[in-house]
Amino acid sequence: MWNASCVSPLSRVVRLFALQFLAAFITWGLGGLLAVAVRGAIALTIEPLRTAGWLLWVCPFIGAIAALMIACLPRQTWRFWQNALLSLCVPFFCFIWLCLDSPLFGCLAIGTTAALLACFLDEPWWWRLIHFLFAPMIWAARQLSISPFWHLAAFVLLLLVFRGAASGRIPLFLSGEPAARRLAALLPGEAAMLDVGAGVASLLLPLARLRPDLRLTGIENAPLPWIVGWLRTRNTKIDWRWGDFWRHSLSPYPAVYCFLSPAPMPELWQKARKEMRSESLFISNAFPVPDVKPEMPLGAESGPALYVYRVPNAGAKISDSPSGLPV
Repeated sequence: MWNASCVSPLSRVVRLFALQFLAAFITWGLGGLLAVAVRGAIALTIEPLRTAGWLLWVCPFIGAIAALMIACLPRQTWRFWQNALLSLCVPFFCFIWLCLDSPLFGCLAIGTTAALLACFLDEPWWWRLIHFLFAPMIWAARQLSISPFWHLAAFVLLLLVFRGAASGRIPLFLSGEPAARRLAALLPGEAAMLDVGAGVASLLLPLARLRPDLRLTGIENAPLPWIVGWLRTRNTKIDWRWGDFWRHSLSPYPAVYCFLSPAPMPELWQKARKEMRSESLFISNAFPVPDVKPEMPLGAESGPALYVYRVPNAGAKISDSPSGLPV
């Protein structure tokens, strides 16, 4: 089956809306067929059917039977029956939608159809959930009668904070002092370190207090976290930069730290191997580089582990390093 894990974020968003439109057409078409089957062709010219209100009493019963069936299924057949159950839910929600003239059940039918299409496309489980909830959440938002201005304001705020998630599947993770203490014990004297995707300087500030000898640089491209980080670091020796770390050379730094997500790790490791000098340190918080054994995973009593890698076969020269020290 086609693997959706390599699809770009933009493609996922486009597919989200495409599947929702397709699910809406399928749902309306199926609803029309059900109306014709129950009431004849004239059903397409009258109000949605209202003669099966008793189905509301049947819904909990059907749900309990379905849950019992799923609990008894062998593990290897779960996926098949999950899709089959979704397939049965689509006409069920359509029928209730027609009988009760309920937009909510129409949205549930659209969401179920979209989730079923997402299953066939082998989407991760969270994307299936998003596809299922998309139409019902639109219905719920319309019931609140909220001004469209607030929807726009929420979108702008999310974009300002989570720009990395939209452009590269990199959400905002904050490292904190536990990671700073482990780095303080790891890094050599007077070394230069770059924090890629530095957020609000939650790592660099405590690290600067613990190790004032270090030359620390942070780079961030999400506007709101960058502003917060700039305000917090403006009276310190931390070099706080705005920009995309993909376009920023890693060659001047004998140590690079990141706390990103699993998605960019393979490409970022290749960038580190290409630009950083040999024996430099590449340190990832929580997310290891796939298929690469770390030199040392630094665990902790609380918080995620740090994965420390020595960069081999790097092309950058030692003279490029501002510290001039081997790591």
